[in-house]
Amino acid sequence: MDLAILQIVNEADLPPPLPIRPANELVELDKLVCLGFPGGRRLADRNRSTLPPRITVTESNVSALRNDDGGNLYSVQMQGGVVHGNSGGPVCDTDGNVIGVAVRVDIDHRGERTNIAFAVPSEYVVGLLAGRAAEGVIGQGYLKGDRVVYPITVRCADPLNKLKGIGVGVWVGEKGTGPRPPGDAHKEEKGDVGYREIPLAYDRTRKVATGEIDFPRDTDGRAYWVRPFYTNTLMPKRYLAGTPLPAEESPVERTPVDLSARLSAGAEFSLTIDHVVKATQKRDGDGGEVIVPVTLRQQLKLRERVERPRKATDHALLEHVMKNDAAKIEVSVGGEKPTMTKELLDAKDTLSQYVGLVAVGRDGKTSGVTVVQGGQSSATDPIKKDIVNRLAQQWAATAGESTLKLPGKSVNVGDTWTDTLSHRIKLAPELLVTAPKDAVIGTMKEEVTYTYLGRRDRAGRGEAVIRVEGVLHPIGSDTLTCGNVEGRAVIDERTGLVLEIALRREFDLEVKLNSVMVRASGTEVVKVLREK
Repeated sequence: MDLAILQIVNEADLPPPLPIRPANELVELDKLVCLGFPGGRRLADRNRSTLPPRITVTESNVSALRNDDGGNLYSVQMQGGVVHGNSGGPVCDTDGNVIGVAVRVDIDHRGERTNIAFAVPSEYVVGLLAGRAAEGVIGQGYLKGDRVVYPITVRCADPLNKLKGIGVGVWVGEKGTGPRPPGDAHKEEKGDVGYREIPLAYDRTRKVATGEIDFPRDTDGRAYWVRPFYTNTLMPKRYLAGTPLPAEESPVERTPVDLSARLSAGAEFSLTIDHVVKATQKRDGDGGEVIVPVTLRQQLKLRERVERPRKATDHALLEHVMKNDAAKIEVSVGGEKPTMTKELLDAKDTLSQYVGLVAVGRDGKTSGVTVVQGGQSSATDPIKKDIVNRLAQQWAATAGESTLKLPGKSVNVGDTWTDTLSHRIKLAPELLVTAPKDAVIGTMKEEVTYTYLGRRDRAGRGEAVIRVEGVLHPIGSDTLTCGNVEGRAVIDERTGLVLEIALRREFDLEVKLNSVMVRASGTEVVKVLREK
């Protein structure tokens, strides 16, 4: 949303506020007026004025109303009228009613601003002033008698502390019917059973509401449904979208488990890794700020074999061999896919010869990653050979995220342990024709806390479920943060190997690249699936 609240105090003669109209009353092609100060004082200076700049008024129109997956109006898309510097200014209809706040302009694949702009709807702004629930996060479910219990956290936007109450409605309903739209009342549909509303405890300091919700264990093949709601100074009750819980998430038993590395040489697995980075790089150029949005997705499918360790201090060695034609690369810059070099395409075909070695320490985490073969035997061209080696090193490092530190003892539900490691965010520059050779966006120190949530029996094996959360620090600082990490891991109780892991990192960095300061922000998502 990119929205902030500013409070003005001790000012006696403020003008009356502009009236507000709900943005959901708009239709495509409605005329709009955008108000703001693009250029700031620079425009006044260029017109030989020492007075504060006068407001700039431009015409626009509604080109689309964009909803999120929950059916909420997320943004008003406009055609024209907004340029860099309009951000934070009101967008009005032709009667002067505010329908939203201008926040961003669309960027094309070259990093240049287009004629498409977006505004935060007035409903969100009003809700933010009065306090609102933003989203609900469901924790790991656990068994309790004949019920399944789920912790729930509802994140709130309440800068002026005006929320009065927060709760969540729960029921059992049909599968595959899509989200229920938000509204001022809950409406039951055919097949809904046992609707109840459960109040949550609201922490005004942390701006989160927490509690537990429960359902019957036997649902006759139907789904668990949840929808948070809230009350504030303006609304007696407002319901967010109702959504079903994922059916594949099996609840756990809250019993102790021994989490130690017990790998046996000769065991073989199939390893699938999805690695997605979405980032926006900003740097100063000759014509002003250059913005380059980049998305990189890599998918690896590896054959994994457990070998004896080469060092006495390690527990095991994981040998990874790329399956034939199992490396996928997808790159987009500003929503468009650039042309890959012939050298890259040729190099990608040789990566079935890739062999990576991931050393596993006695605590179960990766202690080192090496590449013993990267297609050199068939890559005689020096450019191709260099690309193959760099791709192999990069993917071996990604495969190193398929392990995590274990406590090496029996743990109870709620027990935690920590780890500190170095992490790099990289946008694989070899995938772009004109990119520099080693455009590492940033190296960070990652401080992670693991929490044991419980165990379950699934597919003939015992599994331990772990919550992962932590913060990212720029190198050289223990107090400054530049991001966070959160996710979940499923551990094989017998071997200590990660069966599934899903991590999401959000980062905001400043690094120097070729003597130019680059600001980069975005997300990195890593998903690992290990199967027999």
